[in-house]
Amino acid sequence: MSNDRPVGTGPRWRRTLIVSGILLVALSIVADEIGISAGEGIGYGQVFVAAAGAMMVLAGILGPKFPSAYRTTAIILMNTLLLFALLEFGALITIKIFRLDMSEHTSRRELIQQRDIEAKGVMFPSQLYAPFVMWRSEPVSFPDFRIDSSGVRFTPGVSDAHERIHIFALGGSAMWGWMVHDSSTVPAHLQSSITRSCSQEVEVVNMAENGYVSTQELVGLILQLGSGNVPDVVVFYNGLNDILAAYENGSAGLLIGNARAAFRTQGSGLNGPTRLSFDRIILSTNVGQLLSRLITGDAVPEREETTVLVCGHASLDDPDFDMNGLADEVCDHYVGNLMVVDALSSSFGFEYYCFLQPVLSLSGKELTESERELLDAEERILVELVALVYSRLEECLSGNEAFHPILDLFDRCSDPVFTDLCHMNPAGNRMVADYMAEVILASSGLFDEEFGIPGTSDTGDGNGTDRTASEAQQGPI
Repeated sequence: MSNDRPVGTGPRWRRTLIVSGILLVALSIVADEIGISAGEGIGYGQVFVAAAGAMMVLAGILGPKFPSAYRTTAIILMNTLLLFALLEFGALITIKIFRLDMSEHTSRRELIQQRDIEAKGVMFPSQLYAPFVMWRSEPVSFPDFRIDSSGVRFTPGVSDAHERIHIFALGGSAMWGWMVHDSSTVPAHLQSSITRSCSQEVEVVNMAENGYVSTQELVGLILQLGSGNVPDVVVFYNGLNDILAAYENGSAGLLIGNARAAFRTQGSGLNGPTRLSFDRIILSTNVGQLLSRLITGDAVPEREETTVLVCGHASLDDPDFDMNGLADEVCDHYVGNLMVVDALSSSFGFEYYCFLQPVLSLSGKELTESERELLDAEERILVELVALVYSRLEECLSGNEAFHPILDLFDRCSDPVFTDLCHMNPAGNRMVADYMAEVILASSGLFDEEFGIPGTSDTGDGNGTDRTASEAQQGPI
């Protein structure tokens, strides 16, 4: 007796496919309960397993008709994808032509900073992964902007003498030199100030990095010490980035961009593995963003987190959020890092100085119109958190001889020096560096010369200066 049925299409094979497919679908559903999923909820892997199971069930039900149905479905799917691609392209063109990615609700701080970046033409370098510290700036080489293969920014005027005093400059973007050329960074001015004031040869190494918090600075220092690169002096210029990280994450002791870093390494954020979200999928497309803008009137959300802004954590908007508790956590973490630096100083024999960077919101200077605009653009919660943390740091470290808050450095300065909440123009950077040099030369045991930083004057308050920004200015950026 002949059997005309194709091999694999009999009732037994069809039942096997149906049963196997149902088992796969069921397995994907109960994966959380039996402990084989990545976390709570439905993940990408579970969706793929369920889809494969559904295809097997469909093949078992349709039998010989499955290939034909599959071809028809494939044609429909391909045409659907082609139509969606055309709609995506049209939506993208519409968004760009009609500037729907901007709105009247865009943060004033973002608009101001983006305007300054475009006006000054100073690039923000891309960041490359670096072990333990997470990132360093990628190497670049331009006449006024150089970063070497180790991610260290160039400091002009460094001595190449064999016997010289090695100084590490550590901090975030304010120390690194945000929006200024190599010759106008704090380390560059520190190199110049010390060189002018003593007979020793000096090398100031700009080891600061954009976005670094104090823990990353500490880890970077440990890596250098472990490799045998031990400096004579370590200068920290920081404070605000630890606050910005806490403001962004709603918790102290984390990185700036911590959620993004976690997602890139394990597909998760602070609250565990990231799960599929229909709204998130739709808003990740140009069509979804365009529809959102047209229906709700809200600005189209950015695809990537901006490198300019740090956005506050949603929990900070809760009226019951413990802002004082967060400030205490930031202070404790910062003080703890400083204690580790002190222990390393004793073990490796280097001197260290920690300068708490000035901030616009706590400055006693008479603000210019541009600085007032900058301050008005800052988030109220961030300004409040800065004041709380700085107050605690000054109280906790008041007896620490290595800790130097320089909040009132610009009190007698009438010219603009702030370019945002914590960054300075070239004149402001020079005034900061001159003050650092004055402190270091006065207290260090490495410099045996009488010194005098040109243009500085002791006014009796420990931080004073009679210089104006125009007197400190070496030239335009």
